[in-house]
Amino acid sequence: MSTFDRILQLEDEYVRRSSTAEWSDEDRWRCIEIRRTVDGLWPKRRAEIVFEKYGPGRMISAPDPRSQRQIARGIPPLPSGGD
Repeated sequence: MSTFDRILQLEDEYVRRSSTAEWSDEDRWRCIEIRRTVDGLWPKRRAEIVFEKYGPGRMISAPDPRSQRQIARGIPPLPSGGD
């Protein structure tokens, strides 16, 4: 199951549980757990989209090209607009 499929599955469960007239404590706690899980899955999904479009992340190096010190590993941001 892909990350996006998992997000959709959890969102469906959230809607189903939250649309009832009376929430049980179990429903309330499960909805909180679902929100936390989904919030944690979106960065993973974003990384998957970037990887699909741009390939693996590239190393961001120090301003001085002679420096071998690694500052961070990064992934390019998602394009804005209709790209």
